[in-house]
Amino acid sequence: MSRISALDGLRGLAILLVLLWHAVFDQYSPSPVIHKLLVIGKLSWSGVDLFFVLSGFLIGGILLDAKDSPSYYKTFYLRRAFRILPLYLVLLGIYFVIRPTLLGAWMRFQVTEVPALSLFTFTQNFWMALPKYFGGGIGATWSLAIEEQFYLLMPFLVRKLRRTQLIFVLLAAVILAPVLRFGLIRFFPQWGCAPYVLMPCRADALSLGVLCAILVRRPYLYARVLPFVPWGIGILLVPLAWLTHHGHDPFSKSIAILGYSLLALFYACWLLLAAAGGLPFLENRWLRNLGGIAYGTYLLHVPLISLVAHIADQAFLGRPHAGAIAVVLAAVIGVGVTLILASLSWRFFEHPLVIHSHRYGYEA
Repeated sequence: MSRISALDGLRGLAILLVLLWHAVFDQYSPSPVIHKLLVIGKLSWSGVDLFFVLSGFLIGGILLDAKDSPSYYKTFYLRRAFRILPLYLVLLGIYFVIRPTLLGAWMRFQVTEVPALSLFTFTQNFWMALPKYFGGGIGATWSLAIEEQFYLLMPFLVRKLRRTQLIFVLLAAVILAPVLRFGLIRFFPQWGCAPYVLMPCRADALSLGVLCAILVRRPYLYARVLPFVPWGIGILLVPLAWLTHHGHDPFSKSIAILGYSLLALFYACWLLLAAAGGLPFLENRWLRNLGGIAYGTYLLHVPLISLVAHIADQAFLGRPHAGAIAVVLAAVIGVGVTLILASLSWRFFEHPLVIHSHRYGYEA
């Protein structure tokens, strides 16, 4: 299947939501007016859910197209390794060097107690399932762990199952994920972050992405379904608007039990429209460029925003409105530095490695 440029814009929208959450809408303001305005963006944290749906679609599509390749597993995992590991390992190197210093505290590199081995094996999300362990400058890597665990399972399912069997398994995952989340909340409330960070609990978003990949590869059925997609978006907007109005955070019970699934369905609908070329704004050059540097931006933004916030706190200590000034500077400078470094990383580090990884072809 040929590349769909609008999906770069959709990825850009996902990372934009994540940046808005950490830099703006997750901030506290003592002003009642500003506090109410911030509620408008209280679901911007769900940019990561859009990433999950998009990842399921793209990875699922790659696997479906290469299902009969003689180098199916080798090529897939080599290409994933070239794309994911280099920058991630650089981040971990910086983390372990800086963590024992004051700068480490300022970059939130001392907040988490996640064991080092778990970071190298992409199992940190199991530790982050416990509230006291979640957070820190590397806290955002929980979603990478989920995707890596997804990469271990999905290639096997696509390769071994017939299309109808695969669809049944994916639909089962969509249905069972909220059931599992409910069970964890009901019987293991001490694992407060588990519904948010464990792969089986977020399998509905990933599976919906793969189901979308299957659908767009059936043009006749896709054309029949597409006219109903805007209706789906409109219906889903009602409960999502209610959740936004009430300012639910990503760990609330309402969000954890049904909210994740509603958001996954909502973003799957937008994905289907984007794949059909029905969302021209996603072709915006700035948004597509942002999508191109999304990975580096995602890994770097939390520690850099935190660093700028701490420097600003020290610089304006004791002055009127020091907290507000620090928040604004962290949003503007922290995000700005993140985008610059992510752009440089993509141009001179990540992209050359991606080009190299395509020497390994599925036809070999």
